[in-house]
Amino acid sequence: MFSFLTHSSINDISINALISLENISVFLHRLYLETFSSHTETTLRLIIFITILISLQIIGFLFDILSKNILYRTETTNQTIAKL
Repeated sequence: MFSFLTHSSINDISINALISLENISVFLHRLYLETFSSHTETTLRLIIFITILISLQIIGFLFDILSKNILYRTETTNQTIAKL
Protein backbone atom coordinates (compact mmCIF):
# COMPACT_ATOMS: atom_id res chain seq x y z
CA MET A 1 0.00 0.00 0.00
CA PHE A 2 1.19 3.53 -0.67
CA SER A 3 2.31 5.07 2.59
CA PHE A 4 1.26 8.65 1.74
CA LEU A 5 -2.42 7.74 1.44
CA THR A 6 -4.83 8.15 4.32
CA HIS A 7 -8.58 7.67 4.53
CA SER A 8 -9.03 11.37 5.15
CA SER A 9 -7.12 12.44 2.03
CA ILE A 10 -8.65 10.08 -0.54
CA ASN A 11 -11.79 8.00 -0.23
CA ASP A 12 -11.93 4.19 -0.24
CA ILE A 13 -12.59 3.83 -3.98
CA SER A 14 -9.42 5.69 -4.85
CA ILE A 15 -7.38 3.75 -2.32
CA ASN A 16 -8.64 0.44 -3.73
CA ALA A 17 -7.89 1.63 -7.27
CA LEU A 18 -4.32 2.56 -6.34
CA ILE A 19 -3.78 -0.73 -4.53
CA SER A 20 -5.07 -2.59 -7.60
CA LEU A 21 -2.72 -0.58 -9.80
CA GLU A 22 0.21 -1.49 -7.55
CA ASN A 23 -0.78 -5.18 -7.57
CA ILE A 24 -0.99 -5.20 -11.37
CA SER A 25 2.47 -3.67 -11.70
CA VAL A 26 3.97 -6.22 -9.28
CA PHE A 27 2.24 -9.07 -11.16
CA LEU A 28 3.53 -7.87 -14.54
CA HIS A 29 7.06 -7.47 -13.18
CA ARG A 30 7.11 -11.00 -11.74
CA LEU A 31 5.56 -12.45 -14.88
CA TYR A 32 8.18 -10.71 -17.00
CA LEU A 33 11.05 -12.00 -14.85
CA GLU A 34 9.76 -15.59 -14.83
CA THR A 35 8.92 -15.74 -18.52
CA PHE A 36 11.94 -14.18 -20.14
CA SER A 37 14.40 -16.49 -18.41
CA SER A 38 13.37 -18.99 -21.11
CA HIS A 39 12.54 -16.57 -23.92
CA THR A 40 12.51 -19.10 -26.76
CA GLU A 41 8.88 -20.11 -26.36
CA THR A 42 6.39 -18.18 -28.50
CA THR A 43 3.39 -19.25 -26.42
CA LEU A 44 4.75 -17.56 -23.33
CA ARG A 45 5.42 -14.38 -25.29
CA LEU A 46 1.83 -14.42 -26.52
CA ILE A 47 0.54 -14.90 -22.96
CA ILE A 48 2.68 -11.98 -21.78
CA PHE A 49 1.42 -9.77 -24.61
CA ILE A 50 -2.24 -10.56 -23.91
CA THR A 51 -1.72 -10.06 -20.17
CA ILE A 52 -0.12 -6.67 -20.77
CA LEU A 53 -3.02 -5.60 -23.01
CA ILE A 54 -5.59 -6.64 -20.42
CA SER A 55 -3.60 -4.93 -17.67
CA LEU A 56 -3.41 -1.71 -19.69
CA GLN A 57 -7.19 -1.73 -20.02
CA ILE A 58 -7.56 -2.23 -16.27
CA ILE A 59 -5.02 0.54 -15.59
CA GLY A 60 -6.95 2.87 -17.90
CA PHE A 61 -10.16 2.09 -16.03
CA LEU A 62 -8.48 2.73 -12.67
CA PHE A 63 -7.07 6.06 -13.83
CA ASP A 64 -10.54 6.99 -15.09
CA ILE A 65 -11.95 6.33 -11.62
CA LEU A 66 -9.15 8.33 -9.99
CA SER A 67 -9.47 11.29 -12.35
CA LYS A 68 -13.24 11.52 -11.88
CA ASN A 69 -12.79 11.31 -8.12
CA ILE A 70 -10.12 14.03 -8.08
CA LEU A 71 -12.24 16.25 -10.35
CA TYR A 72 -15.24 15.77 -8.03
CA ARG A 73 -13.14 16.57 -4.96
CA THR A 74 -11.75 19.71 -6.63
CA GLU A 75 -15.23 20.94 -7.60
CA THR A 76 -16.52 20.28 -4.08
CA THR A 77 -13.58 22.17 -2.57
CA ASN A 78 -14.11 25.11 -4.94
CA GLN A 79 -17.82 25.25 -4.04
CA THR A 80 -16.97 25.22 -0.34
CA ILE A 81 -14.45 28.03 -0.77
CA ALA A 82 -16.95 30.06 -2.82
CA LYS A 83 -19.51 29.81 0.00
CA LEU A 84 -17.03 31.29 2.46
